[in-house]
Amino acid sequence: MIDVSFFLPGIRTHFWEQMYSTAVAACGKDSFEIVIVSPFDVPDNLKNVECVRVIKDFGNPTRCAQIAAANTRGRLLYHTVDDGFFYPGSIESAVTLYDATCSKLDMINMRYREGPGYSGAALPLDFWRAWSSAELQLPGVGKGWRTSLHFLIDRERFVELGGFDAQFEYLNHPLHDFAFRLQAAGGKIYHSPHEVINCTHYPNETIDHGPIHNAQIFHDAPIFHEMYQSPMAAFDRIPISFDNWKQSPPRWERRFGGKTPTTYEEMLNND
Repeated sequence: MIDVSFFLPGIRTHFWEQMYSTAVAACGKDSFEIVIVSPFDVPDNLKNVECVRVIKDFGNPTRCAQIAAANTRGRLLYHTVDDGFFYPGSIESAVTLYDATCSKLDMINMRYREGPGYSGAALPLDFWRAWSSAELQLPGVGKGWRTSLHFLIDRERFVELGGFDAQFEYLNHPLHDFAFRLQAAGGKIYHSPHEVINCTHYPNETIDHGPIHNAQIFHDAPIFHEMYQSPMAAFDRIPISFDNWKQSPPRWERRFGGKTPTTYEEMLNND
């Protein structure tokens, strides 16, 4: 069995070779695959790399991430993004920590940094304490809970909990929601021994980020805030249906409208 399955939605094909090449050194002795759900084909420089698989879909990022997870074959799942590079040995050390420390109920928060042009500073551990964010200070969020946007988890456990809720378009809020359901179900979140990935960032509506920014602010946040007004929000949703993504539209209108771009560059020109 494969040790680690990376799963993610992806549109930034120009970063994928960097993602793959740095994953090799980051995983060390651990075998891995990368499963990306994207509207675009695998780039030519990765077409002969057997452990990189691309599944075509034009849905929203949450739907695509769930489809990616459904098509993984690894013992552990690693949710990540397509615009970063991994630090050598970082994933291998996280797998070692998982095997030594975690039960099937738990997961590892894969620590990251983020900033335009990879300029982000190291984040303090308190960043992943849910109540350190004013947005998450809600009745349904435990004051001692952690959150995680990049994580390592047993594949069977991810499926048992239902994975991500694809009523959210972008992944920020369903990632919080998943972390909270995991903890409500008795799981713990441990921090990775080292930073794992350095990501770039396009702020607000710059470059390709407009649909993501607008989905997160105007669609997802109101749903999340209403949901977590209930102190039992996470407890009452253990589990959700793993197949919930099938209720999500197959085309993300906010991104694609009626167009069907075949490349990232064409998508930007359409915008």
